[in-house]
Amino acid sequence: MDIKLKPFLYELEQSFAMRKLFIEKYGPTNEKELTEAKRLAHIWVNFKFLGCIYPIPIMDQIQRVLDGNGQAQAQAQTQAPARKKVIRVRRTAPMKNA
Repeated sequence: MDIKLKPFLYELEQSFAMRKLFIEKYGPTNEKELTEAKRLAHIWVNFKFLGCIYPIPIMDQIQRVLDGNGQAQAQAQTQAPARKKVIRVRRTAPMKNA
């Protein structure tokens, strides 16, 4: 896939080079994967250069790409933990004052 990237308006050459490297390592084959690669690359650069903190599942996705698994992370999307079911009780009669 032919990937054409442009640096952001005030982006440093070093951070732009890191974003490109990350996207190449991801190895997108279609537009959907390219969009995901760009998103993760932007997050990774923010983490590296600005010290931003992100949720662990996102950092795990980035680590899989950096480890060389590239597109494998797209198929192995990290799922959110299961939410506990909340049971709500509805009152049918008004409460009496004591």
